[in-house]
Amino acid sequence: MKNCAVALENLLSDLNDRNENSGGLLMTMDNLVDILSMFWCILTKDGTKKDEILLNDKDLIDGDIIKNIGKTTYENWGFIKQTLIECKDSFENRKLNECFSRSFNAFNVLCGWKFVALICSSKIQGRVRETECRFDTQINSSFDSFIDRWYFCTQLASTWSASNSYSLYIGNLCLLYGSVKNCSDPIKSEDILKGTLLTWISALEEASIRRVNLLQAYNRREVSGYRNVLWLWNRLESGRWKEVQKPMKRNRAQPKLEVDHAIPVAIWENKVEADYPYDSSKDKITGIENSFNLSGMPFTRSKLVSWINNIGNCSLLLRSHNRSKNDEQFGDFLKDIYSEQQILNFKESLKLTDAMLNPREINLEEIIEDLDKRTEIIKKDMTEFIKGQKDRMDIVDQ
Repeated sequence: MKNCAVALENLLSDLNDRNENSGGLLMTMDNLVDILSMFWCILTKDGTKKDEILLNDKDLIDGDIIKNIGKTTYENWGFIKQTLIECKDSFENRKLNECFSRSFNAFNVLCGWKFVALICSSKIQGRVRETECRFDTQINSSFDSFIDRWYFCTQLASTWSASNSYSLYIGNLCLLYGSVKNCSDPIKSEDILKGTLLTWISALEEASIRRVNLLQAYNRREVSGYRNVLWLWNRLESGRWKEVQKPMKRNRAQPKLEVDHAIPVAIWENKVEADYPYDSSKDKITGIENSFNLSGMPFTRSKLVSWINNIGNCSLLLRSHNRSKNDEQFGDFLKDIYSEQQILNFKESLKLTDAMLNPREINLEEIIEDLDKRTEIIKKDMTEFIKGQKDRMDIVDQ
């Protein structure tokens, strides 16, 4: 028992030390025990009784169950250690810790799939080398193309907000292991493993796309909710990724990664007030806001004021100060730090327009049209990523 505790402490220390300076996924002993319990469930349960899949408090003080988990852990220690190290390294090498540092349910399920895949791989070792290499190559490729979409889709679809979601996935993993543990055909095992990932991500597509299409912030503070979507969008095009890595600062100011408005809120509110004054925005008798049309859409004054917080007006940038609180045009700021060609490259890569960079003399209708077009571009790119039609170019380019 003492040796087991030491082995777990050493593994936990190794996992947390691997990326200690990068703000990686910090695991606790409770997190590790949860994963070990999951591995035990995968190996010992058939996954059909959903209410009995996860261990409860009573199970955790059952001596026989704890002894069983210890025995299973000892017998599969090599697979367990390799699974955790590979999954954590993959997570942090892809910088997913910048968005999902507390997504332990998503991490655990990934570890469960990887654990089963490694056991399958061990059963074909010693066969024709070509067969062994093909299996490992195909499985690793499927895992790599799945992991980013898995994290983003489970977040967008609010997967873990449902109390039974985690147990359902563990049940899937139990069924997966039952399907491949006695399979003697490597190609069939490969198809089953890959099919599980495809089934999972396909089930999340509709809800994830719906969430993307409904993305909307109503005030300046709420735009921080776009952070993860913009983090990914920055990486879906090589040119854009190259541009956003450059710190945008004046003098010695220390830049930080934040969601930034292209058109400052102050400029927008002044323009709205000039065209649709607050004092005349409501019916004098009912107090109900008056409605009007802009760019073919119905607006009230309050809706128009909040339109500046659409994702089409936002970018995730390394910036040194918050322009949205002031009335400085983005174009004026860029002229201070970039050459004319650099501004052109930046504008094209981030799909910004002249009206967005220098909005002061542009009418509201033209600005709205440009914001809406950029919103559509961002949401279309995200939808294509969710469907597997776009990949992260920061990974491809490495």
